[in-house]
Amino acid sequence: MRRVPAVLLIACSFAAAPLAAQVLRRLELGATVHTTRFRTSAPSAGEALSGVAGGAEARLTTGRFSLKVWYLQGRLAADTGIATPTDLVDGGVMASVRPVPWAWFAAGPHLRAYVVPAFTERWMFWEARGGVDGVVIDGKVRGHLELWTALSATGAGGQSGRSARGGEAGLTGHLPGSPLWLRVTYAIDRVGLPGGGVEALDGAAVTVGYGGR
Repeated sequence: MRRVPAVLLIACSFAAAPLAAQVLRRLELGATVHTTRFRTSAPSAGEALSGVAGGAEARLTTGRFSLKVWYLQGRLAADTGIATPTDLVDGGVMASVRPVPWAWFAAGPHLRAYVVPAFTERWMFWEARGGVDGVVIDGKVRGHLELWTALSATGAGGQSGRSARGGEAGLTGHLPGSPLWLRVTYAIDRVGLPGGGVEALDGAAVTVGYGGR
């Protein structure tokens, strides 16, 4: 058996370090604070609540493909009237692909629950998403826009939403020479209820993250 030349072993050892760094940089972790407003409108009545939610996200990217997981939870209180304080729980998993560097398409399950002492209203959306991003300030800030629609929307008891769609816009800034980043976003979505009403959820979020560059 031939011996591997020493120079080849040395070259491989030096190549392994940047390769490992590239793999590590493909993992993004973030912590989010989200100000949330919830509105319902129905033929008989409506509610208005708002509050603050906190959560976390992670994204693993390999080449053109990535997998994102997120979880968000918070407490919503009545803006006016006597609406019952409500716990919001939101999470999902999205698999995405970038056919070109500036655009992506994603799909996956998105779960949401509104929890009050008497009952829990649950929704499960199977979503299709599409987005674009680009440089706003060279090497420092990127902007993005994402839109989504539910291929199906199923609520508690098997009820189906008439429609569900939404979108998000934001800016992401990277600290020079650091894996840390800061993202500011605004998102809104609407769910059409079977009885003719609408549930709307919107708000701004700040996410502090690590990695991904």
